[in-house]
Amino acid sequence: EEFYSRIKGKGVNKTVILNLILSGCFDALEKHKAPSDRLSTVKKFINIIGEEMPEELSDPDSLSKDYFWILKQKELTGFGYFDYDKIYRPNQSKVKNLEYADPTAIQSDSFIKKNCTVLGLITEIRTWPSKNGEFSRLTLNNNDSNFECIIWSEIWEGHKELLMKSKNKIVMVTGEVRENTYQGVRKPNNLLSNKRTKLVLL
Repeated sequence: EEFYSRIKGKGVNKTVILNLILSGCFDALEKHKAPSDRLSTVKKFINIIGEEMPEELSDPDSLSKDYFWILKQKELTGFGYFDYDKIYRPNQSKVKNLEYADPTAIQSDSFIKKNCTVLGLITEIRTWPSKNGEFSRLTLNNNDSNFECIIWSEIWEGHKELLMKSKNKIVMVTGEVRENTYQGVRKPNNLLSNKRTKLVLL
């Protein structure tokens, strides 16, 4: 409240202040212990200016999740660390409790031909035609690592419409880790979909 009263009328609009809150700039000042605590500061600010809560902050289920606030922070600043193991645990039943593996783990030879769950932020979606129908390659970012998931046509067909609108959203994918030796060159292992694959947007 004091901050807003000091800068009011000095060329800093309401959107800028809201974005500062979403970016975590007031976390220390407001003694936030978790990213989701930013909601209380947003509500305080909205009350001060006498406006309604922005539509993007209207889903109660999302507002209680730390990763939702980190995602907002990353959208605004380009920075944000996701605790994917923490995200996986309350959602593991959605992928039938299949073990979560981070991008470093799946590069181990011990993971080749092993089924597991990966999580990441969708940064790129590319599609190609094949004799069995269109398939896709999802590039996922897991904090400091990027990795690829190949989604074959039998799975892609049922998820294409939703996934094509989901760039920069977090997804859980199950599948089989395989060596990537395309054109005879060994590249980082990737995850291939199979008949049991689950794709869950968070």
